[in-house]
Amino acid sequence: MNDISSVMLVACKTLGRLRLVVVGRGADEARELFAKALHGGNVEVVVRGVLPAEEIAREFESADALLFVRGAVTTRRGSAMAGIASGVPIVGYRDGSTGGFLEEAGVEWSPLHDREGLTRGIMRVLSDPERWMELHDRNLEMQKNYLSWGRIAERFRAELAG
Repeated sequence: MNDISSVMLVACKTLGRLRLVVVGRGADEARELFAKALHGGNVEVVVRGVLPAEEIAREFESADALLFVRGAVTTRRGSAMAGIASGVPIVGYRDGSTGGFLEEAGVEWSPLHDREGLTRGIMRVLSDPERWMELHDRNLEMQKNYLSWGRIAERFRAELAG
């Protein structure tokens, strides 16, 4: 939460009013903490909590960016994969284990625990329409090539046949 608050407070000084939508487990408990941490900043906080998959997809599809701060973005992080599948640009941390098809993803990377890098990343994604579109397109391509039901079925067929 400290990373999110720090990034949002710095970014809103340059970008103007920002909206932070918080979803998932622990979101309701974080409501008050975010209200305190972001008090005085130009950040609207909307807490959605745990939502059905369809509503999560709608939230991601309508988002300008996914700020991913719970460790490094990896294929084992469901919210990161959902962001990629939704086409939303991701701003997140990278560690030494990041690799594979994530190298092709639409992620604005920052070294692990580098808040200033994360802040620069979110500001770049939200202020540079060309960069936003590049990351968006890369994530849609990732979804088509790796995460679509058709591609998953092809991989199952190949595994079962081989």
